[in-house]
Amino acid sequence: LGDLFQTLVQKPKENRHLMDLEFPPIEHAAGFQSYDEGGQAHDAGFDAFMTAAVFARLLSLPTNDPKSPPSAPLPSLDVFQPSLNRIALYGSDYPFASLSGQQPEPDRRHLLLLGNIP
Repeated sequence: LGDLFQTLVQKPKENRHLMDLEFPPIEHAAGFQSYDEGGQAHDAGFDAFMTAAVFARLLSLPTNDPKSPPSAPLPSLDVFQPSLNRIALYGSDYPFASLSGQQPEPDRRHLLLLGNIP
C-alpha cells in the first residue's frame, strides 16, 4: 500500500507512465494536514486515508489508452461485489462478518468438543 500511495498520490509526476495524467485533488479535513507530509503508516486513520486515496486515483486512470477522453467509462466495480458489506475477521474461524445477510458457518468438523468434565 505504501508503494502505491507514493507512486499514485505523493509523486505521480515522477513516474513516466503517470506524468501526463490529471488526477482529482485530495484534500484533508481540518486537523489532519500532517497527512500531507506522509503521516504514519499503520496508524489506523492514515492507513484508511492511504487506501481511499489510492482507490480514488486508480479509478481515475484511463481504461485502455492514456490518451482516452476524460469521459471514458470507469472500469467495472463488479470485482468488489463479493466484498461488499463485509468486515474481515482475523484470528477467527469466521472469514468475515456480514453486515447484510447471512454469515457462512465455518467448517468445524476437525474440532472435538468435550463437555461435562468434572
